[in-house]
This record gives sequence, C-alpha cells and structure tokens, in this order.
Amino acid sequence: MRSKRSTLTATRRFSAVAILPGAQAATAANYGKFFVADRICTVTRISESHEVLGTDLGAVTLSVERLQGVEASGAGDDLLGGVKVDLKGANNTNQSPALTGVAANLTLAVGDRLNLLDTGVLTAVGGVTVTVELTEDAPMVRAKTAMYDTRRILVPIHLPDTIAGVAANYGVIFNCPGAARYIFVGVEEIHTVAAGAAATLTLEKLIDGQAPGAGVALLAAALDLQGVAETPQYGSIVGITGAARTLGAGDRICLVDAGNPAAVRNCQVTIELEELLPIRAKQSPTENERVIVTAVLYGAQPQTAAMMDKFFTASKPCRIIAAREVHTTPVGGVCTLQIERLQGTEAPGTGDNLLVGAGFDLNGGAETVQDGVLTATLADRILAIGDRLALDETGALLAAVTGLCVTVELEAIQ
Repeated sequence: MRSKRSTLTATRRFSAVAILPGAQAATAANYGKFFVADRICTVTRISESHEVLGTDLGAVTLSVERLQGVEASGAGDDLLGGVKVDLKGANNTNQSPALTGVAANLTLAVGDRLNLLDTGVLTAVGGVTVTVELTEDAPMVRAKTAMYDTRRILVPIHLPDTIAGVAANYGVIFNCPGAARYIFVGVEEIHTVAAGAAATLTLEKLIDGQAPGAGVALLAAALDLQGVAETPQYGSIVGITGAARTLGAGDRICLVDAGNPAAVRNCQVTIELEELLPIRAKQSPTENERVIVTAVLYGAQPQTAAMMDKFFTASKPCRIIAAREVHTTPVGGVCTLQIERLQGTEAPGTGDNLLVGAGFDLNGGAETVQDGVLTATLADRILAIGDRLALDETGALLAAVTGLCVTVELEAIQ
C-alpha cells in the first residue's frame, strides 16, 4: 500500500565560503566576488575569522555586498548593518555582525553575486575566512512514514598552484554559522604535484580564540601530501568521538600542515558536514541534495594557466545542473574557459568538457554573468565518487583577467 504524499515547501540551507589564505589577505585586490547565485536564495548569516589581525592605525573592516546586473565592487548593496567585520579584532575568533535591516537586499536573484568589500589599509592582515549562510525555499515531496533529520553539506576548498606550497596558506576553511550545528563526517584531498619531502595534512576543530594547531583532531591519521598526484585520498575518522566532530556556534574547521609542503601544487580539499535539522525543517529522502561549488581567482593572484586546476572532488554520485561565470576585467582578445570532468588519474586538460563549444568567453563584458550551456552528453555530466571538476583555459591572454568567479551547481544522485 502506497503511503500518502503531499507537496510542501522546505527550507534548504547551504554555505558559500571565501578564503584569503595567509598573506593573500593583506592585498586589497584579492577581495572580490566569490559566489554567483544559481537560484533565488536569501542570506541569513555572515561569519568571519582571521588568523592575523591588521596593524594599521586606522579602521580596517570587511563587509559582504550583493552585486546585481553589471555592478562593480563597491557599487552594490551592503549586506551588513552599521557594524562591519573588524579586521583588527581578536585573532582566531568568529565575528557575526548583524545583517542589514533592508530585508530585500538580502535576497539574491539568479545571476546576483556575493562580493567581499574591504576598507582601510590591510597591513599584516592574514588568513581571512568568510562563511555566508544562505537559504532557499524549495518544493519537496514528503512521505508521511519516511523522514530524516540530517542534511549533507559539502564545502570545497582550492589552494591553487604555488599557494598550496606555502605553509602559511593552510588555515581555517569554515566558520560554523551561529544558528546551526554541524557534524564533521569526512574529507577528500587531491593534489597535482606531490611534496618533494615529507609533508602531511590534517584537520582540526577550533573553538573561539584557539589558534591553528591547538584544536581537536578530526582525523585518525594525516593525509599524505607526498601521495601520488591526481589520486584522491579519503580521511579516516575512525575513533574520533561524536562530541569532537560536532561544531557549534563560533567553532571553525582548520587545515593543519606538517613537514615541508613547498613543492605541492594545486591542493583541493572537500570537507563533508552533516547539518542537524530542527524538527520542522526535516526533509524527505526523496528530495535531491544540492551542492554549490565555486572557483575564484582574485585580482592580485597570478593569473596563469597553472592556477586553473581542480576545485571540487565528488564524495558521492552527483550530476551537473548549472554553471555560471563572471569576471571584473575582460582579457582584451580571444581567451576561453572550460569546465571539465576528471576521472581516475586524469590531469587537467585531459578530461571531458562540460560546456558546449569553447565554454565561457573571458573577453565578455565586465561584471556580466555568463550562463554556461551544458554538454548534451548526459553521461559526461555525471560525477562518480572521486571524480573532480577542473578549469581549463584556452588562449594566451589569461594574465589580463581579474576577479574571476565560477559557480557550479550539482545535484546528488539518490
């Protein structure tokens, strides 16, 4: 006998994360777009932490703004109220200032962007992580006899090219939103070039005030940065207690490296979290999980082909359902950007193209969102566990582009 079913509206919650590792945070040009909306959604909380506070005598602050149409950085709607994030505030401490009182500005339409906006002189600022929590209302089918109370969230982090070879660039990668609780359930790591000497990577949970290296271990054994290139590693949590893996308000997740990672290139890490849902937010198992992943090349980072690499590793089967791109400065000539699927030990440039033709036009209009036309080969849009998404550019003018942001939406396959 079939159970009765009813169509309801559920609230999905997901996070967009922006990271300026190490000294990248001390350069104003590195603050820019980090998320392009693929659906209507609403910002519900903004959290920030930094590892090194600013030392300039004047105020040094950070906010997040909504950009619409062709608005450039600084021309959008500020999403924080009168109090901004203080980049001279205490190190390793979450800040979650109140959101703007203009509720309409917190809603993102398809194609709207989230943008980091700094003020003041960024002297000495280091290791900035911003987590923006968003929600969307989505239809669901509820089976009266089948409910569950957790939701899986994937947070992908990409340390491109030589940034992965600098020990100071490994740090906080996620701030737990104050209103939510998460359980850490897994991590995947992959790199393009292995370390030339012994080097490892592990994860830990930090509470407010704790510096990297002083937290609670989240893995039973460290990941090997000398491991075989283009080969996913899966972190073991065997023996790690549930209390240690549970994140509350103000907690953070941190990457901790050991040894000598100098030779490592293009390190991509995907952490897996389970969100503990309140009763009224429970969803049916028939609703497909959505994952939002973003690849960002900020303004002052070297815009080279070597920066174009993996930015997501699948920890469960999923399919690509949308992709968008935006940049601040066009290249001034012929240069395109493709998203590709990598399988096995395939290196960037040898995978399956996911966009029709050459892909995104990097000479397109400034601050103008491009909708990617996905390949008609449906099988290529399916990611198995361990498959990766990578960027692949064509043309010799990549160095001219600034503020590049690519956002891809995926749907988990039940």
